[in-house]
Amino acid sequence: MSVQLKLTDVQVNIAQEQGVRTLLDDVNLVLNQGDFVTVLGTNGAGKSTLFNAIAGTLPITAGQIEIAGHDVTKLNPEKRAKYIARVSRIPS
Repeated sequence: MSVQLKLTDVQVNIAQEQGVRTLLDDVNLVLNQGDFVTVLGTNGAGKSTLFNAIAGTLPITAGQIEIAGHDVTKLNPEKRAKYIARVSRIPS
């Protein structure tokens, strides 16, 4: 099976008035073709942050993101769209 998504030591920090806040810290993930994954967590657990980092709408501070063998770490969301699509749930 081929690796479709790989996160290596991904970190996301944001600046706040009180200093820097770490939202994701050294996240490592490998998803192979055919894998089925469910991401669960309470509000504020980092689910949306993780998906925003993968999609490129939230820049990562450190680490690397590969999609289908392509390093997309520094690509903007528009260029990542060649490798990934995202559908958001719209609350009713």
